[in-house]
Amino acid sequence: MPSRNQGSEHLTTLSDAITSTPDITEPPTSPTSSTPIIESCKDPSQHASGVCVGADKTPEVLGGTDNQDENNDTQSETIVRSGRTSYKARAPRAVRHSNSEVALGPGFIILVSNPIRTCTLRPDLPSKRAAFLYHMKYFYGEGSNPTYEPTNCTALSEAVVLFQLGNIVDFSKSRDVNEWQARELQGDGVEIPYASVARFHFSWSYSATSGRERALELVNAHIYVASMLKLFKARLHQMWKEECLPEGYLAQQFREWFIRAAALHVPRVSCLQTIGSLDDDVPRWMLVEVKPESVRTRYVYQSCFRDTLPKSDPWKALLFAFIHYAYQHSGGVTLIGQIDCDQWGSISNVLCFNKASYYLENSDRMDMPFFDFRGGHQCDQICKEMGLARLTL
Repeated sequence: MPSRNQGSEHLTTLSDAITSTPDITEPPTSPTSSTPIIESCKDPSQHASGVCVGADKTPEVLGGTDNQDENNDTQSETIVRSGRTSYKARAPRAVRHSNSEVALGPGFIILVSNPIRTCTLRPDLPSKRAAFLYHMKYFYGEGSNPTYEPTNCTALSEAVVLFQLGNIVDFSKSRDVNEWQARELQGDGVEIPYASVARFHFSWSYSATSGRERALELVNAHIYVASMLKLFKARLHQMWKEECLPEGYLAQQFREWFIRAAALHVPRVSCLQTIGSLDDDVPRWMLVEVKPESVRTRYVYQSCFRDTLPKSDPWKALLFAFIHYAYQHSGGVTLIGQIDCDQWGSISNVLCFNKASYYLENSDRMDMPFFDFRGGHQCDQICKEMGLARLTL
């Protein structure tokens, strides 16, 4: 059994070990729970002496700050005791706000629509978007020679519109099912048809400007075809009126062709340039056009100009002759390489090629549709009566 002197010596040694620790201070009365844990005692054998293992590594943990001096243990750095474990904690470093280095510029505001008098405010439309709507006027005047210009921007009208895309239009029965997408739009019936669609190519979502040139090119193609269609109808009407035998067979045939061609029309196609941030599946540029019929026929496309349609088709003779007429009228420079038409004579999905266009950089690729047209087109009776030259390779 140990003596009383041995017990007092042990207590004196324990007291000296506790008081000799330089890094231990009194814990705060209410420690902050959000302060990060920096050091902890890891050796249970040293709990009695109150020595923190790794206290000499504190400067490395705190980013090189020397905290060996007791005077540095201020309010930003304290010792937190929890049971038999001691934690050395430090308050989070304050962050000073700095000005952004990105130059925003002066900003801008555009007044596009004419101010109108109103007595009420418009409702809040958080789910709708704003866009610039560009209408292309028929810039070909009477008696002029229409020329397809993909980059033409003359006679543009601009308006700011609010829109919200509707349901996806079913293209499963169309050749465009793997390339194009269309979303329903309901217009006002004046500037925009009541039943409309916003159509865009999948590649237009790659960047903000991916569809800009392509959209303008397609709008100009529809304008060009609409203008050439007017000249084609006028030519058929002239043939009918100039026939020497008004009651003859040819006069009746010309009259039938003209009346049937009068039903052919090209609805207006406009450009929609959205403003602000975009969804992942919606591009910056889209085409706004009349909602097409579910059943449409593609009469020609850029690699096939042959007549593969049944004889009962009401439009194929006129459309094939019209393509030949437009090609010869342009001097062999412009070719209508794609055209769709429904049962009511509404022409859509027009694609034109121009040998002077910089969009086609490869000369071999540029001449390929023209080569396929000269080798695949077969002149019908309308071509012969209109005096169109026979095509050769």
